[in-house]
Amino acid sequence: MSPKTFTSRLQHLRTPLRPLISITTGLPHPLFPRSLLHYHLLTASDLDELAHYYHQRTPSEFSFGYPLPVVQRWHVPAPAPATDEEMVAIRELVFSGEVAGEEAAEVEAKRRRFGRFVGLRGCESPCATGSAAGEGEMRREMEEWMASEMRRREERDAEKRVWREKGCW
Repeated sequence: MSPKTFTSRLQHLRTPLRPLISITTGLPHPLFPRSLLHYHLLTASDLDELAHYYHQRTPSEFSFGYPLPVVQRWHVPAPAPATDEEMVAIRELVFSGEVAGEEAAEVEAKRRRFGRFVGLRGCESPCATGSAAGEGEMRREMEEWMASEMRRREERDAEKRVWREKGCW
């Protein structure tokens, strides 16, 4: 690896990440990655803990409260992303090889989902691990949950209107 290539890869890994703030606590999670290097070093348990902290593991009233951080960045010129060869080399540098096979693919899928959640470029497409079906199922469940919540809200509003008309509210 040439010094120029190494320097460019190192510079890419030093890119800082701005932490997301939790809706419920108003604080970022202590494990939130401070740079791309820290992002690539997250373990499966770290990613699970982050997903739980930011209400992304199970549907709740807070799950959709997080803005999409990538919307504003689409219009801002971004630094050139690392090429596929550079990303492979970065993964080889960062990934220790302790996790093998199916477990490594699971960690990579979780990392990609978390990267998409925080707005990292290149995390939009699903991994080739068959997790797209699971994500589709989860999306369907979330949409059903949202629809039921909207129905409940409309019913509550209608009930409040009736009570106001009666002069009881």
